[in-house]
Amino acid sequence: MGESSVYLDLGKSTLINLKNNYKIFFLDNVDMCSSFDRSKIFEILNLTHITGNRIVMSSLISVNNLINLSFKTDLISRLKQGLIYELNELGDDLKKDLLRRHLQKLGWINNEYDKSYDYLLSYMLHHLPRELGKLKVILDNLNYVSISNKQAVSINLVKQMISK
Repeated sequence: MGESSVYLDLGKSTLINLKNNYKIFFLDNVDMCSSFDRSKIFEILNLTHITGNRIVMSSLISVNNLINLSFKTDLISRLKQGLIYELNELGDDLKKDLLRRHLQKLGWINNEYDKSYDYLLSYMLHHLPRELGKLKVILDNLNYVSISNKQAVSINLVKQMISK
């Protein structure tokens, strides 16, 4: 039988009505939670060795800096006992490398080192949403439009496609 889980965005909701019958807790925006929620998180963390529950949390603030948001040192200590991963935003060069790989999959270039479309990637990085997933979708749509309309891929085609 599957384990029950719950997802809560603590920037928008609270743990007040949370039942303790979940095995997996996904707590988003922990840095935005109330003092009540902090106490509840502390309680959940303390019980994990008995209950076997799993907790995945996210925060825009590093664990060490939560003290600046009035988090108690005992809660911070408990948070530090788990695995902590810091996710950094990808730089433009790495995004271009990944987008080039996507262009290769689309058949636009022969290898990921071919920089013939870097002008287009640079334009996209400076004028469009910077999330990698959205940029890949834009390239997919651009590929479809260029094939359907038998039009060369260009910055003007991107502008036309975005304006629609």
